[in-house]
This record gives sequence, C-alpha cells and structure tokens, in this order.
Amino acid sequence: MILISITFLVHVNGVILSEIIPSKLGPSQRYDSTLAYSEISSSIFIFGGKNTEFLDDLWSYSLKTNTWNILYPSSQVPGKKYIEKRSKALSFCRKVPEEFCIYGGLGQKSVLNDLWCFSLKNYVWNQEYTENNPPFMIKFSKIHYKNTAHNYMAVAGLDIFTYSLRFFMYVIFRLDIESFIWEEIPLDLSGMGIEFNLIRFSIIQEMDKIIIPVISSNSTLQAIIEYDINMKSQNVKSLDLTFNQTGFYDFICGAFFQNNLFMVSEIGEVTKIDIKQDRFYIQNLEKLVTSYSKSSCTCFTHICYIFAGQSKDGLHNFLNKIDFSSEIKSIQKTLAINYLSPRSRFNHKMEVINGDFWLFGGTDGTNFFDDLWRYNPRKDIWIEIKKKGHYPTPRHSFSSTASGDLLVIWGGQDKNSLKNDFFIYNANTNLWTEIPTISQQIPSKRKNACITLSLPEAYIYGGTDTKGTLSDLWKFNFLNNTYTKMYDLEIITQPICFQYFTYMMIFGIEKMIEMDFNFKTYEISKISRPADSLIISLHDFYVVVGGRIENKALNTVSSLKLENEKKFIIEDYPYMAAGVYYNKTIYVFGGGYTTPSFSVLPYLPMPRFIKIGIEDFCYNDTCNLRCGKGFSGKSKECKLCPEGFFAYYEFSDYCMSCSSGFYMSNQGGSSDRQCLLCPEGTFSDDFGSKHCKICPPEKYCPIGSIIPLPRNQTSKFIPPQAEFFESFTSNPSSKTSNLLFLVYFLIFLLIISTKLKEKIKNFDLYSRSHALEEGEYIKIQKSTTGGFFTLIFLFIFSLILLYFIHESLYSNIETHKTLIPRMFIEEDINPIVSDIKIDFYLKDYYDRCGDSNPKDQLSIKEFGCGMFINSVHKGLKGKTDLECQKLDGQICHIWFKCENCTSEINSYVQVYSDEGINAAKGIIVNVTAESKVFGPVASNFSFMLYPSYYRKSGFITMSQTSFHVVNMHDNIEGSEFSVENYYQGMRIIINVHLTKSLYGIISDHSFKITPIIIVCIGIGAVSAVFSVVGMFMNAFENARSKKLSIKVTNKEFSSILNRNVELFEEFQGNDYTRHKSFRTERLSENMSLTSGRSFTASC
Repeated sequence: MILISITFLVHVNGVILSEIIPSKLGPSQRYDSTLAYSEISSSIFIFGGKNTEFLDDLWSYSLKTNTWNILYPSSQVPGKKYIEKRSKALSFCRKVPEEFCIYGGLGQKSVLNDLWCFSLKNYVWNQEYTENNPPFMIKFSKIHYKNTAHNYMAVAGLDIFTYSLRFFMYVIFRLDIESFIWEEIPLDLSGMGIEFNLIRFSIIQEMDKIIIPVISSNSTLQAIIEYDINMKSQNVKSLDLTFNQTGFYDFICGAFFQNNLFMVSEIGEVTKIDIKQDRFYIQNLEKLVTSYSKSSCTCFTHICYIFAGQSKDGLHNFLNKIDFSSEIKSIQKTLAINYLSPRSRFNHKMEVINGDFWLFGGTDGTNFFDDLWRYNPRKDIWIEIKKKGHYPTPRHSFSSTASGDLLVIWGGQDKNSLKNDFFIYNANTNLWTEIPTISQQIPSKRKNACITLSLPEAYIYGGTDTKGTLSDLWKFNFLNNTYTKMYDLEIITQPICFQYFTYMMIFGIEKMIEMDFNFKTYEISKISRPADSLIISLHDFYVVVGGRIENKALNTVSSLKLENEKKFIIEDYPYMAAGVYYNKTIYVFGGGYTTPSFSVLPYLPMPRFIKIGIEDFCYNDTCNLRCGKGFSGKSKECKLCPEGFFAYYEFSDYCMSCSSGFYMSNQGGSSDRQCLLCPEGTFSDDFGSKHCKICPPEKYCPIGSIIPLPRNQTSKFIPPQAEFFESFTSNPSSKTSNLLFLVYFLIFLLIISTKLKEKIKNFDLYSRSHALEEGEYIKIQKSTTGGFFTLIFLFIFSLILLYFIHESLYSNIETHKTLIPRMFIEEDINPIVSDIKIDFYLKDYYDRCGDSNPKDQLSIKEFGCGMFINSVHKGLKGKTDLECQKLDGQICHIWFKCENCTSEINSYVQVYSDEGINAAKGIIVNVTAESKVFGPVASNFSFMLYPSYYRKSGFITMSQTSFHVVNMHDNIEGSEFSVENYYQGMRIIINVHLTKSLYGIISDHSFKITPIIIVCIGIGAVSAVFSVVGMFMNAFENARSKKLSIKVTNKEFSSILNRNVELFEEFQGNDYTRHKSFRTERLSENMSLTSGRSFTASC
C-alpha cells in the first residue's frame, strides 16, 4: 500500500518535527473491536477486540485533526476498577456526562453482559449497575438514539440460551441511559417461515421508529420490522425475494437516508433497501469499502465508519469512511491507513544497521517484549523479524549497541530477575547467538547500564543492581570470551556511552566521564541533562532530545559539547524513548505517556513515532552536521552508500569499496566488517561487489577467492604423522645398520686403491687358512685377500650383533600393565616429567599461516608464527614453544611443544589465529606425550593423561616415565561460522583440555629368553659365519692361482717364438719372410693347444 506523505510539520528555529504517520500511530491490528461516534467531540472511539490476545485499550480518532490518540485511565494505580478484556462488545457515547460506554461482549472465559462507562473528563472507568438485565446474547446489533429527554440504547439479538437448545428466540431490549433500567420490546417473528439461525438483521433509527431489517439467505421471504417508539407498536413488511449476497456474513452497521436503508456487512458489501409505503426493494450495491471479515463499524446520520479486520494477509488497522448522501454513488474515503508497527513501549532500544532501524525489547508496563522489528525509512515499512537461534528473554532496560551487521544486547530485566547475559544478533543471517564466558569474575546482574562495541572488545559501564547504582567499568574480549574489570569510576546515573577508537564518553544526568584507553586516564566534568532523555551522537557534538524534570515532561532539543549551545522547542514530549540518527534526522519511537498537562505517567507507553529534522541545526554556526551511519557527505548532500560500499561514521566524506574476494549485498554499510568473504565455489575479481560470481566448472574457488584456481591446486589433506610415533614403531637398529653399510662401502672403495693394499694385510684373521699347492707345508702368512675377507666377516658379525641386541632388548621383552591409584605409587617417585607436543592442522587455510614479520626483518625462528597466531596455556609447567608452517594442499600446521613438562590435574592449551581471512574447513589435532600418540580427533578436544611408570626387571632398568594419552569423550565443535555469519575480528580458536588421571599405569618388563642363552646362540652363529667366509676365501684364492699360472705360461712361450723369428731373419732373405710368417702363426696355434692340454693335465 502506498503510504501518505507527511502532512503535520512544525518548523521552529532550524528544527522540524513531523509525524511519520500523519494520523500518528494508532491501534494495533485487530478484529471484532467496537466503535462509537461522539457528536460532541467529532471523534470515533474504538475499544478492545482481539489479535493474538484479547485487548482492553481505548483509542479516539479526531475527525477534526485526523489523528489517533490513546486514552489511558488515570486510575492505573492500585485500586483501579477492573474491566475485563473483550471483543464483540456494543458501545455508545453519552453527552451528559461525556462518556464512552461499552456493553457485554465475549470475554476471555465467558459471554459478558456488564455495562462500563469511561469518563472523558476524568479518564476513569466506572461500572454502571443496571436493572432488569437482558439475557446473554450471542448475535446482536445495537442502536443509540434520543427520544424527548431520554437517551436509549436498543439491542436486538439472539438469546444464547435458546440458541444452544436450537430454539432461536430473537429479542429487543432497550436501556434507558439515564435510569439504567432495561425494558424488553416484544418482537413477533412467528409465522414468517424463516429459519432464524440463517438470517441477517440490523437495527437502525429513523425519527421515532426503530427499523429492523430481517434478511434470509435460505428463503425467498424477507421482512422489515418497524417499531414505533412512541406508540410502542410493531409493523411488519414482507417481500418475496431471493437475496443473493456473497457468503453468509452478518451486518455490522446501517444508516438511514432519504427512505433508504444502507446496511454494511462485515466484508464491506452494502445492501440498499428502498422503503415504499407498502412494500420495499432490496439491492446489492458494489463492494464500496475496502474491508475485511470481522470488521467493526459505527454510523451517524448518513455516514458509517469502518475499522479494519482480518484478511488472508493478516490483520489490519485502517479506518475508512463511507458517505451515503450522494444520489449517484456512495463515497469512500480512507481516514487512517493500514500501518503495521511495533506495539507501544518504553525502555527499549533502537539501532541503525545497513541503513535500517532495528528495534528490540521493552515493556508497556504490564508485558515484557522480546520482539525484533526492522524499519525501512526509505519505504516507511515495519517488518517483524522471526526469532531464530538462542535469543534473549523478554526484557527491558537493557544496554545495546551496533557495529557492522551486529546488534549487541547485554543485561536488563526480565519478568524473573535482573540479567547479565550477552547476545549478538547478526542482521545478515537473522540469527541470535548467546555469548558465553569462561571468566570467574563477571559483572553483577543489572539494568540501565551502557555498552560500547569496538571489535574484538566491548565495554560495559555502570547501571543499577539490587544494591544500588554502580560505577564499575568492564571489558569483554570476544576473542576468548572473558571479562576484565578495568576501573571503579565515579557514579553516574542513567549512563549513555559512546566510543571513538580508544576514547570513550559516558554521559550522566549531572556529569560526564571522558576515558582514554591508550593513556589509561579519565576526566570528569559537570553537565546538565534531563532524566530519561535521548542523547544522539553527531561525532563532533551531541544532541539531547526530550526527557523530564521530576514529574514534568520536556519538549526541547538542545546541543551538548558545542561551543555555542543551542536549544529548540518541539511539539512533543518524548522521554524513556528510543531514538536513532539517520540522514540529518532524529527518529524517536515509543516512550512514556504524557497527560494533556504534560505530566508523566512513566508506567504507560505512548504510541509515538516521530522524526525531528535538524538539517538547519548548524545554520550560521561553525559546527558540521554529519549524515549518519552508512552515508557519505557532511554538510553537503547526503548519499546512502550502495551495495558493495561502506562509510565509517568517523570518516564519512566518501563511500569506500569492499576488496576483491569480498562482497556486500546490503546498502548503507558502515564498516569493512560488513564486507563478507565470497563463499566456497564463488569469487569476486572486482572492488565493491554486491554479490560473488559462480566459479567455472573446470576451476576451483576456495573461500575469499579473487580469481578461480586450476583444479590441480585444490587442497588435498595430508594425514599428519607424528615424529615420536615413527621413531617408536621403526626398528631401532635399522638406522645403525644403514650407517655401517655406508662405512663398509667406503672401506671397499679404499681397498681398490693400490697404495692401501699393503695395509689391508694387517686385518687378516685367516693367516693360517690360505690355499696351498699339494705337497706344500702349512705356513702362517697375511695377505691382502685375507684382509678383505676379514672385513667382510666383521661386517656380517656387526649385523648379527645388532640383531641379537635388538632381540634381547626389544622383541625379547614382554610387558604387563596395571592401573592403580597414584597415591600408592607416587610417594617415593619424582613427579612425571615428559615432553608434550600438540599438532594442529587447519585444512583449506588460505591465509599466511604465520611468518608475518616485515620483509626487512629476519624471522627469529625457521617456522615462526608471527604476531597473529598465538597460544595460551594453563596447568603446564616447562619450556614451551609455538611454531607454524604452511604445508602443501593449503594446510596450516601449528605445533605447540612443552619440553620437560609437568601437568596439573586440569590443564588446557588454546591456539588462536588473528590473521586476515581466519577461515578453515577442518581442524585435526595430534597429542603426543614422548613416544605415545593418540589421535587425530577433529574439533574441540579433551584428553586424559595417565601417568606411566616403569619397573626394573632383570639387569635392565627402564627408568623412563611418561603420559599415556587417551581421548576422554566425544569432542565438541567450536570456532565454526558460515561465511554469512563471519566478520573480521573473529578468531579461529582451538582448545585442547588435558586432565591428569587419579590413576597411574605401572608397566612391568621381563625377558622371554634369558640373555645367556642369546649370547651362546650368538657365539655359535659367529663361529659358523667365520668358517663359511674362510671357505669362500680358499675358493677365491685357488681360482685366482690357476688364472695367474696360465697367464705366465703364455707369456714365456711367446717370448721363445719371437726369438726364433729373429734368428731366421738373419740367415735368410726377404723372400722367405711371408712363408716364415705363415708357419709361425700355425706353429703358435699348435703350441697353444699343446700348452693348454699340458696345463690341464698338470692341474
């Protein structure tokens, strides 16, 4: 529905006061209320009805000013006469005395037939006791009329008793408003052939007659009953006519004009009845009124007023007027538009987030509220937000503040007690979150404190608890959810706080405090501020709105902390209200009620929603007027930052853009924390993006992607392996064996060297076992071959020796473990000292993972964590260290080490990251205590440390002590946020809880085979190896001797042949040379064969 523009303006000295709704805030949406017209004041009165509950509020709508006003009884104090909440009541207005009266209706538990009148002079409800009361009626209609000197109210209806018996009896009762005596008027409908449970009727006055049209939907017989008031006679007119009306809806009111009856049904259809002398004519007119079912109506002369009702879209609260005086067509006019808004309240709060107003909580003096509303000032629309998550209890007098997308609620008072709990609402996700604390010392439960937010910290000051007014200042750290008490300051009543970076301003009634957190100093100065007033920060100065002095409300707007102080008058008296500053305008909602004499009724709410334009506040002055949160510009034209951009309130000259890899879907951003990381599967390569682009199918986009990555760069998790675990499970002799093999290989290379061959002889252990010719005597001699085979023997001997040592010390040991209370075994044993290592693996971590030192500085450690990844621990004593390393697959490896560590009964280690993105898709932890590892277990971690003790066994002593680590229970997920619920300033926090058990593990060790037997087996094995190596040496020497013998024989024979050739050449000529060469070659071949056979034979 298009809303009506502002019409009520007051311009006074640079301040413009205007009602956001021209008719002011009116009754809440409802149905089955009752309406009455007052001829004296030209007003419409509306009472009660029902929405989610029965109502008992009284409102008036002035037809002169076209405004709503709520009428509270002045007897709200104890002793007030009780008027039951109800719907479907009948009402009328008296002239003398001027009163609004209601009769009967449906109460919360029963049907009512009592009469109450509200004095419009004294604002008091009084019950009027009547005589000859009519029976309870379930379907009825009424008319208020005046005859001679008496005022009457006539009621026609269906007796509830006969209705329940299915014997329908319609009756008319008339109440003399002067004497309050009921009189029954006979109504004879017998013989008409009408089924009375399906008829519609109304009651209308025309001069001295009461006209009752009786319309039937299931019969063709319709009737008009005319009752002459003076003659007390009845005349019935009938008509054989089918009445075609949509559905079965009762008439709710009617008017008489120029021999025509106009009856309005509860869905807005108008039936016109043209009355003739003897007969009448019925006509269904077009649907003239924008009305709904269960609407309320009252008529005066030829005009009817209709108040809202119920539709498929919900409840409504508009007020329409329909005028039947036109001969051509009835005229409809909307007096008050349908306007959904929060219920009237006080001691609530309202903040600006993303260019919208967010209103929460408060009270109306009877009920406590926990509803959250969002108001769009550009469209003038309120929307109630459905509650999600862990939300606060209904409360009032709490403290609140906003930063970025976050609304913070702390403390206050609910129906049970004062509170000191902490809640955050994220406007991006529409999710409430309760913030727990791990601190032992926390602020007391209180109300009316003030709070500021400068992430990652919040500051809470003062308030009132059960002991009185407080003056303590607390700091809450969101990174570890801890409170810290900072100072006990001066007592300030009704404090209102503001913070700019490291400065905090606390305004009270008579004084203010200026804090400097950098220098840890504060100053106190005197001010004069009305109680229950609003303070609006304009950064350079402050504006105070309304308030009260004792029992008188104020209608002033004044400056504070301005060189030339200013004060203006407005035509409203706000106090105990909530207000925000937006686009050089102050918006005020709710607050306490003010009587016409400007006296305050602090326990009654005022239905107020106004705005105060202060655009000319700094006219002819040196002050600068800022535009408000989410706006750019100061004294010039204000511009709301579009999606993807934000403007700090402190630096609002222009809107700044979100970086690449981030987006902001809302306009009116006021902080870079509202720039959200692009979720996984999307990217943003532009500045100031209002949404992220979808990642191409062939690419991969992690959280916060600027550009898509190739698929081969996706993160693949590498399961962690503990160093202590590897060293414990691997063969302890394997590394030594590899080292020995390398040493002997180098020795082999040295053997090849000619210069060292003679020195190898000195290692010969086989000097008595060298190979000999047959018939030779055994001789003791050392040779190079013997030295080489000796080295081979020594190498094999070393391997055998290591094997037997391993078998005797490790594989030959069997362990028996016993779990017994530590108190029985620690009397004579020193405390457990062990090296403890905890490995943290953050999967899909796209930040730096430490190493954040400036480029021109060298890191102190090879794997430094820098200044943004840190740890805290409690209960562990020893040398601690924290290191970080970025692994392949975008994994951040953080390890905490405690050397020579002792543990208390309960201890914990916390690791947290404050880097830029602070996003990881998985957490894995390994806990290592010396040589024992258990894990990995994902997320929040709790482990049990069992002290382990080793006893002596045989001649081997195992004096080592350590911890046996066991996971205690299912781990609790923590430090997890969706991208939409993530904002800068949040941490990745990992807690590891270590609990030392009251029991210890005793490990008894013994040998499976005694060491003497192992030594004997070893000696036999070494002897066998020595003999086998000697056999291989003899075979090698024999083969080598044969090869050398053949080589010497061939050399000597070749020498003889060459000498013969030389002799022949001396005695013969050149012609004989070729013949000689041929024969020499043939002779050489023969001699070689002969020599080979001869050598073989000799062997």
